[in-house]
Amino acid sequence: MPGSTQTLTLHARPKMSVIFDTLYPDQKDGQAYGGIDAHGRTDVTGSYTMTWTVSAAAPVGTAKVNAAAITDDGTATGHDLLPFRISLTC
Repeated sequence: MPGSTQTLTLHARPKMSVIFDTLYPDQKDGQAYGGIDAHGRTDVTGSYTMTWTVSAAAPVGTAKVNAAAITDDGTATGHDLLPFRISLTC
């Protein structure tokens, strides 16, 4: 729901760089409504979690988190597009 929180949890290799951005139904991104990180890293167990507040101004509809992880030497990468729904009620 607009104004509530959304959590992304990613599992990969330990100490990978993580980037993600959220694309909202009106094609605006995480800078507009929340849900962007370009400096994340997985921990020593390979986990990364980020929680953000979805702006109260976010439009309803299907949003997508575009998430990726990469090793520092660039030899391993992973990418996924993760949809979620923004609605006025749960």
